[in-house]
Parts: sequence; structure tokens; C-alpha cells
Amino acid sequence: IAEGIWYPKGGFNRVLQSLETIAVKYGAKFNYNNDVQEIIIDDKGVAKGIKLNNGDVVNSDIVICNADLVYAYNKLLPKTPYAEKLGNRKLTSSSISFYRSMNQIIPQMSVHNIFLSEHYKPSFDQIFKDHTLPGSPSFYVNVPSRVDPTAAPEGKDTIVVLVPIGHITSNPDIDFDKLVERAREQVIDTIEKRLNVSNFKSMIDHELINDPRSWQNEFNL
Repeated sequence: IAEGIWYPKGGFNRVLQSLETIAVKYGAKFNYNNDVQEIIIDDKGVAKGIKLNNGDVVNSDIVICNADLVYAYNKLLPKTPYAEKLGNRKLTSSSISFYRSMNQIIPQMSVHNIFLSEHYKPSFDQIFKDHTLPGSPSFYVNVPSRVDPTAAPEGKDTIVVLVPIGHITSNPDIDFDKLVERAREQVIDTIEKRLNVSNFKSMIDHELINDPRSWQNEFNL
């Protein structure tokens, strides 16, 4: 921690690729595109394998689960009072994340860029108390192509924008499509004004988005 965060060339996915390569070298087998339905527990409370959604059972001496804690205890393991307690705990914030390929370099941006709202405290009350997108959101922008030339073609940038937002609740009035669009426009407007970047929107070649719905549905968070 004292030396900061190390960034692997090629992105953090390169770490996973390297681990897979090493594991395969020593005989490991990977079974992709098969969701785990449950972790099989014996009468002594010991994990003995997993059951896949297609019905297949994989028995094993050791089960390592890297899923989110709340999801694992409530969806993969037998129901317990502890699982219910976890499910009722206060949750942290979620995020709307924009992954953008830019058609040129944005010299006004460094590797790490933080844009704080002028109404800092009220904006975070809206996140943690109202569980929504602040009227004036703060956000963080990472530009991996500043330190990793493989992150973008020559003469272009790759940027990641993280906008904190409240987590999913049972409130039926929250329209995430509208919140995502508002966050998108507010981020672009703030960058253009604070960094004196004109036509930032036109510099976006391609964009992928994750919001609380995709974090929940695709990543079980």
C-alpha cells in the first residue's frame, strides 16, 4: 500500500490470463459459461462440490468461492440466520461506470482525475440516504492509456468514468435509464467546463456502460 497501486501492462485482465496460463500448465481445467447453482454441503457442514445450472455435479476436496459474500450466502449456500443477517445489512454505494474509447488524446487529463461536486456533502447524502444519483454528482476518471500504451491505439485515449450512485432498492420510482443518461450528460458537461475541453462528446468513439442493474444481474453484486 505504501508504494501505491500497481497497474499491470495490458490491464488487470492480464493478471487473470497469466493465472490461467500457469494453472493450465500444472494441470488445471477451466469450465467456462456454466453458472453455479449451489455449493454442495455435507451433513458436517463441509463443502464437497458444486452443482451447475445444467444439472451436472462436480465433486471436489476443496471448494473456493470468489463470489460476492451476500450473494454466496444467500444464493449458493444453504439458508442460515447468518445469511439472512448479511442480506439485511446496510449496503455501500453502487456506481454508473462509463468505459470509453476516445478518437484522440485528451491532454488535460492525467492518470487519475477526481471531479468533486460543489455541493459535496448533500450529494453524498443523496447517495447513501436517498439511494439515487445526486443532483450534482462527483465522479472519478481513470485514463489507463497514460501509463499503458497498449490500452489505446496510438494518438487515442481510453478512459473509465465512475459515478457513485445509490444501490438498488425496492423503490419503484427510480428510473435507471434516465439516471444513466443524466449522469452521462453531467459528466460530459463538467469535463468540458472544468478542463476547457470543447466538444468532448464528439471525441467518444465507443462507449460501454455498467449501472446498478448490470452489477446485480451480470456480476451478482
